[in-house]
Amino acid sequence: MRHRHLSVLTWIAACGGAAPSGHYSQGTFTKGDEHFHVEAPAAWQPITPPAGDLAWRDPQSRSVISANATCKGHHDPPLEILVNDLLIGTTDRHILLDETIPLDGREARHEVVELKVDGVPLVYDLYVLKKDGCVYDLTLVAPPRAYDQVADRFVTFIGGFRAGTGSR
Repeated sequence: MRHRHLSVLTWIAACGGAAPSGHYSQGTFTKGDEHFHVEAPAAWQPITPPAGDLAWRDPQSRSVISANATCKGHHDPPLEILVNDLLIGTTDRHILLDETIPLDGREARHEVVELKVDGVPLVYDLYVLKKDGCVYDLTLVAPPRAYDQVADRFVTFIGGFRAGTGSR
């Protein structure tokens, strides 16, 4: 399985504005077996994450929103394990929200966690779901002081997510 660890510091450092490795057009991302629909956050800059499919950053808040699909090699673990995979490498975790919610017709794990990456405080807002043989990770990584400013944009982003080709 691809390494799914998040690090906003890595993404910001790697921000070169390059295109994603798959094809993203009119809100639909396609790369091999991976297909999903998300609308880019308004006024956020596309970046190429070092591991994953799509990401955008807000230079003002230094926050990153990303979407990733893994359709092969994930061995179908429970959602809780998939969320824990996203927290690898973090310390001083404080869970602010932990729930199972419906997303795109399936159960999804949603966690909001205050934590540190290499001693830097961050907030991870994570949604993980499995659908049609794929695992989808939708994430917001923000400095704690910026989280309240960007959380609504992330909610809008999540509301537009569709697995597969985007049809409901």
